Amino acid sequence: MKQRITISVEEDMIINLRRFMIDNPIFRNKSHAVEYAIGKLIKDKRVKNDLR
Repeated sequence: MKQRITISVEEDMIINLRRFMIDNPIFRNKSHAVEYAIGKLIKDKRVKNDLR
């Protein structure tokens, strides 16, 4: 079952996410990278550390 969630992120997090995607070609697109980040947030892991 899918659930809808709402999150808010700071502008610097979006910039870091774009840099992370450029440096890591494992992501097909922005949506894939966002899925990864949200998955880590749900599992209560630090995303910021990965995006630096």
